[in-house]
Amino acid sequence: MLRIDYEPEAAVAVISWESADDGSAWLAVLREALVSGEGSSEITNRTWTLPWWRFLSQRAVIGQLRSAFGLVLGVEIDVSPRAVAALTAATVRSRDYLTTPPSDSVDRSVALRAQLSESGFERVLTDRQVSNVIVLSSRSSGATFSVPGAGKSTEALATYVLRRNEGDKLLIVCPKNALGSWDNEIAACIPTLAARTRRLTGGNEGVQVGLHSDAAVYLITYQQLVRVQPLVQQFVASGSVHVFLDESHRVKGGASTSSGAAVLRLSHIAKSKLILSGTPMPQATADLVPQFSFLYPEIAVDETTVVDAIRPIFVRTTKKQLGLRRPDVIRRSTEMAPAQAELYGLLRSQIARDARFALHDPSNRAFRILGRSVIRAIQAASNPMLLVDSLEGIDPGLFGDVMREGDSPKVKAVIERAENLVRHNQKVVIWTSFVKNVEYLAWRLNEHGSVYIHGGVGAGADDSLDTREGRIKNFLEPSGAMVMVANPAAAGEGISLHSRCHHALYLDRTFNAGHFLQSQDRIHRYGLEPDQRTTIELFEAQGSVDQIVSERVAQKVDAMGKVLDDPDLQVQVEAEDYNGDEEDADSWDRLAEVSYEDVLALARSED
Repeated sequence: MLRIDYEPEAAVAVISWESADDGSAWLAVLREALVSGEGSSEITNRTWTLPWWRFLSQRAVIGQLRSAFGLVLGVEIDVSPRAVAALTAATVRSRDYLTTPPSDSVDRSVALRAQLSESGFERVLTDRQVSNVIVLSSRSSGATFSVPGAGKSTEALATYVLRRNEGDKLLIVCPKNALGSWDNEIAACIPTLAARTRRLTGGNEGVQVGLHSDAAVYLITYQQLVRVQPLVQQFVASGSVHVFLDESHRVKGGASTSSGAAVLRLSHIAKSKLILSGTPMPQATADLVPQFSFLYPEIAVDETTVVDAIRPIFVRTTKKQLGLRRPDVIRRSTEMAPAQAELYGLLRSQIARDARFALHDPSNRAFRILGRSVIRAIQAASNPMLLVDSLEGIDPGLFGDVMREGDSPKVKAVIERAENLVRHNQKVVIWTSFVKNVEYLAWRLNEHGSVYIHGGVGAGADDSLDTREGRIKNFLEPSGAMVMVANPAAAGEGISLHSRCHHALYLDRTFNAGHFLQSQDRIHRYGLEPDQRTTIELFEAQGSVDQIVSERVAQKVDAMGKVLDDPDLQVQVEAEDYNGDEEDADSWDRLAEVSYEDVLALARSED
């Protein structure tokens, strides 16, 4: 007999069978369906244990087995009462997915505004936000993929107010740098809940105290959630808890990553769910799969079906709809210095070898090896001094030649361009992926009162230049720093610089299109004057991986635009050589991430 049980404490499905079933054909079919796939599973003593969210997406297999092999429920298949209850809830959520949202009529908009006002929601929604909230509040799960500045958090909080009942609670999972923003948004939208908002910090002990408080809204970072996942899971399962994932693209790795596995274990027990991201697929459509699975784990999707599956449940406000003028994106080409070019040639050969290996062995390990080779090449093309202590087997004399060359032509070009802008009283933000570059450029531009932000700069009071908030405030002051240097991984989210800064220079970029778009959005977002020009300048070393990165990022941005039905989401660039006289107005794994299509592009470049 096949037995199916659900263990709520561990959020797992437990499937067992008897020794007489060992050779049965249906067992082989069931094993193939449930054991292969995302999410860890274990088989011991004729018992399979796998995450409940993954079992839900494959539950149709049980029905197929019954039909194909004549298995009778209650005779050959036994489903425990707990599993029956959990499967029934999944069926309800599946029907919820098929709900058709009400039309955005004048009467509906008026009624929604009135309901929000009566519930203590104080911020006045724009007409477009009302349209989005009508769609989001019609289901128990949904997504807002609006661009930064369009009010995703406002839409999310309005949706929560419309969905909640008395006694309901809200859990928001977000990056660390978004905690302050959520505090501000809650205070502005639902001031009655501001005093009942609690950050979950301090590991198991601190989080346990926080969860037992009388708070109504809880904020927790993805990193903290991973460390205290069982506590949060128990909390979500114990009552009516709504769950938001802010910057939801952070779980695009799915169950193969710690943060993805942690949120997926909450997917079937939250009362309602909402994901927020302006860049939901920074690499490929496959990035959407774990995000959709969090919203509707009972609906099986893969990278070929997820786009059609997610279309009915997401909303997006585009930059064009906000009246934003497209940024001017310029590619500036520089030559490499002789010793730099020689060093780069050695690294390029390594990329070619690693790319061929990854094509024949597309495993995570092969991709990580290639990714790290690519990152070293990007470093060599921008500032080869970054590699002095990290490469073995390279002729020491070559490194000596590199050191004597001093700043690379690209570093010189970025510094010259920044100084030129400052001379014209224009603030500028410089983006680079590498911490040493961040600190070096800030030091070179120190005479202009430069500030920098990377993962090592902690949060804190805005009256101290030792904190992230203090440095941002200083940069935004008219008499403050004229230059900010930052890396996209640490500062690409959660800050707004558009009130003072309209120029961004990129010393280097990686294959992560999300990092590029998010960092660009720091200065190109809602609130700009209609005629305000925003200039993005991409510096590239001729004949280097920079050109392949530029091509692939543009393709990824274009693909995201098609999925999100946002034709303005693309990278249109004007190529220029840089001559220096223009006078016109944290972890390696994250950096080294490459997709299979990236590998193909790298391999083609070496043919």
